[in-house]
Amino acid sequence: MDYLFQGDNQIIKSTDLSFYHQTSQKKMFIMITYIVAAAEEVHTEFKKIWLQQCPHITIMRPATDLCHKCHIRRKCRQLQEYQQHLENCKIQRDEYRQLCDDAKTTYSQTPDDKKQRGQPACSSKVQLHYSFDYAQQVHFPHYALQVGPLFFKTPRKCQCFGVCAEGCGSQIFYLIDEAEQAGYEETDAALYMDNCSGQNKNNTLIGYGLWRVMTGQHDSIRFSLMEAGHTKFHPDWHFGLWKIKWRTTTVETLKVLADSVPKSSRNGHNIPHLVNDPECPVTFCDWSGFLKKFFKPIPHLKFYHEFRMPTMKKKKQLMYGRPKHLDLKTLVFCLISWSQKVLMQSGNKEACPKPAMDKPVTKFDVESETDKKRKCSYCKATGHTKSNRGILLCPVLLENS
Repeated sequence: MDYLFQGDNQIIKSTDLSFYHQTSQKKMFIMITYIVAAAEEVHTEFKKIWLQQCPHITIMRPATDLCHKCHIRRKCRQLQEYQQHLENCKIQRDEYRQLCDDAKTTYSQTPDDKKQRGQPACSSKVQLHYSFDYAQQVHFPHYALQVGPLFFKTPRKCQCFGVCAEGCGSQIFYLIDEAEQAGYEETDAALYMDNCSGQNKNNTLIGYGLWRVMTGQHDSIRFSLMEAGHTKFHPDWHFGLWKIKWRTTTVETLKVLADSVPKSSRNGHNIPHLVNDPECPVTFCDWSGFLKKFFKPIPHLKFYHEFRMPTMKKKKQLMYGRPKHLDLKTLVFCLISWSQKVLMQSGNKEACPKPAMDKPVTKFDVESETDKKRKCSYCKATGHTKSNRGILLCPVLLENS
């Protein structure tokens, strides 16, 4: 007969059905061990049952820039209006996707010699689709490992305007420096944009589309604006790829900032273009003043979501011409404290150069009896101080820096 020895004095037969654990292993310990061992299998089985039995139930994801109409109607239990609003947004979204798919098919069937940018106007009898949007401005210099004092300073701004061609899947990033103010030559163009009345939904943009059709640079143009709160589209995806790369990139000049754009896309979908590029500069024109001579303002413009400029048999010869270029001048005095302490020490004078014009006269530049008694802590001369409100005033320090 076999025996099992438990402890020093207790002997238990092997035929006994009881099973004895060690003294240190309590029931709570056994339960925790079982839960940890079965957690992965239980979670997998739960997800399988959930997908089989409740496929219509989904968990809402956190989001920003939500539709105000959806929020109010859902909160007030206006279910019929809420459902109608969602159906209208779905129709608009399906139409946008269909236009993108058609543009991809058209581009794939286009000969290679017609895919080069800079072709003559209306040289390809095709219709392509474009979307454009403004991204949030970025600041440079930007450091992946940022020191504490820089967080409280105001760096130089760079605006970013993106134009996405859904046919080829690429987007051009127009980078506009703080000192600046702000195709493929197809015959028919369809353009999508968000519903921002200040940037896109205005009489200037609609008039510009009419001007292109009337001057023969396009046969037809169609502007489509998405419903507010439902404006996520392809440019946002390209901007998101760039922002992921931007967080881990050290940028000190505008050129380095432009170099970070193509690095954010593996297949070269993000293409940078500096506004002040010497080879292909972007010129700014007073389109608003020019178009007011020929077009009247559209009444109740904010109530419309689509504008179409059809083909015109007779072109208006009067419309030929272009507005005058804007005279762009830098009006910002860029010598601020953080640039001198950080950038000048590293030899980087491109991001914050000395202004070409004289510093604007402010209240604290007017010399008075009090100013004559002031003494500079740097050059020990009277009549001025070392700095005021973060701007250097000492001529000796400005000369040395």
